[in-house]
Amino acid sequence: MLSLVVVVAVVVVVVEVMVVVELKEVVVVVVVVAAIVGAYFVLVVVVVVKVVVVVVVVVVVIVVVVVEIVEVVVVSVVVVVIDVVVVEVKVVVVVEVQCSSSSSSSSSISYVVVVVVVEVVLVVVVIVVIDVVVVEVKVVVVVVVVVVVVVVVVVVVVVVVVVVVVVVVVVVEVLVVVFVIVEVSVVVVVVVEAVVVVVVVFVISGLKNIATYRLCGLAVRHSLRDREAADMATEFKLSSTVYLKEKGYHAEFMTCAHPNVGCCNGFHFNFSLWDTSGQNVFVNPSDSKQLSDLGKHFLAGLIEHAPAMTALCSPTINCYRRIGSSFSPCYANWANENRESTFRVKFEPDQNVYMENRLPSSACSPHLALACTLAAGMDGLRRNLSLPGPMDTSRKLPASLDEALNALEADAILKESLGEKLVDMFVYSKRTFECEEFKAFGDLSEDKQILKEKEFYDDLL
Repeated sequence: MLSLVVVVAVVVVVVEVMVVVELKEVVVVVVVVAAIVGAYFVLVVVVVVKVVVVVVVVVVVIVVVVVEIVEVVVVSVVVVVIDVVVVEVKVVVVVEVQCSSSSSSSSSISYVVVVVVVEVVLVVVVIVVIDVVVVEVKVVVVVVVVVVVVVVVVVVVVVVVVVVVVVVVVVVEVLVVVFVIVEVSVVVVVVVEAVVVVVVVFVISGLKNIATYRLCGLAVRHSLRDREAADMATEFKLSSTVYLKEKGYHAEFMTCAHPNVGCCNGFHFNFSLWDTSGQNVFVNPSDSKQLSDLGKHFLAGLIEHAPAMTALCSPTINCYRRIGSSFSPCYANWANENRESTFRVKFEPDQNVYMENRLPSSACSPHLALACTLAAGMDGLRRNLSLPGPMDTSRKLPASLDEALNALEADAILKESLGEKLVDMFVYSKRTFECEEFKAFGDLSEDKQILKEKEFYDDLL
């Protein structure tokens, strides 16, 4: 906890320093840096584009020159080959003419003419074919070059646009963040300082609780589970009410909804107390059927504060139809295994001992019942209160909510343990919105009084 407080304090100091520092300079620096980076990037991109275009043009020129050279070489070779063939044909014809008679000389001359004509035709055809091929190659090269140039230009443009957009977005976000920090910094400081205060109060409260619950070397075992039990009991009441209402039923948590039936709804609270070594301190090692001294002191605290506890454990006017009825609390007393006592001590095999607080009714808050039971028992431990005899009838429990509220107000120890503000608000709300409300119905018959109670408490419970 101390380290957490230190960390939060450091955060407060840092935030307050940020408020003092002029953040305008930071904004200017960020904008200038972003502009410089963006300009350099655009310049680099332009240079790259120029280099790519020059390289492409050089490649095109080289390709065209090579194609022209190839064309000239091919044409020359073909013409030479044709000339060689024609010369050979002419030689053959001349030889034949010399060897033959004069009558055949005219036909030989005709052969020579034909050969020359064929030579000319072949040369023309070859040249035409080569020119067509060369033209096609040039067209393909030009198309490829154009496509490459277009692709390069498009890619470069896209990259430039993306970079510009990113730079603009970053600058805008930085400006927004900076100005938001400037605007809300004061609020942040206030909130952080409030958190520090809450943490410090929490630490102090936690130390106080540890000191309280470790008194006499004791600790409430499974305290988290006990609180969860109160949570689950409350959640059960709420969830069952909602669920059954959806199914067309009514979940009844009034203490005494039908007095003629002869029974009322209780909410008995069973508990035991354990030390830090995991031993049940209610157990008496020398007598398994008797409470230990610590158990007697704890139980004596419950009996001492039973009248005040009644207001919290039976918090409605309707609850007092249960107090004093059969098998229900009537006196501030205790007994071993007796269902008519207010606080019942139970002994089980294997030296397990626990108590049953029978004060709570079904209308009570499980959390308040848990809190007042612990507060009363701890007071008995602190003051080493003596336990009266079992089934003592010298102190009767309050017979009405008004009497129970008076007893709670008069119990200074319980008020201090639970918190005076909590007790004062509880007493005020009960007196103002219930006791005063029902005083107007004092002249009604018993049946009509019950109907008024049901009408009032059904929506609350």
